[in-house]
Amino acid sequence: MKFLCLIFISFLWTKAFAQYSIEVKIDDIRHPQGTLYIALCNDPKAFLEKHLIYSTLKIKSKDTQTIIFKDIAQGTYAIRVYHDINDSGKMETGTFGIPKEPFGFSNNPSKFSAPSFKKSQIAVNKNSQISISLQHY
Repeated sequence: MKFLCLIFISFLWTKAFAQYSIEVKIDDIRHPQGTLYIALCNDPKAFLEKHLIYSTLKIKSKDTQTIIFKDIAQGTYAIRVYHDINDSGKMETGTFGIPKEPFGFSNNPSKFSAPSFKKSQIAVNKNSQISISLQHY
């Protein structure tokens, strides 16, 4: 009986601290230069401002780009991406704050307004793959 309890406790311990990966494929890249900024967020209130993990990827072609977030704890996350075509280090916007540079979110929500965390959320409870299509204005 003690042996079964130890096995059960070991199983729970492993599940509690499980780490996963998220492979993010980004497509519809129309400009073969600049930098992709990819943010992984687990806070609905800070989804469009802050991030948990941030990564960059230099663009050298129009091919689909892939980035992998590793050692991600189980939970609910959302991903946002923007393509800094001119490498200014910021999202260029025009009239009314409309982005001039390509952007995207997990689950590819409609581009007619800033998406909510809920519309972009993904559940991480196993190794995952998602695709994000950049949106252009």
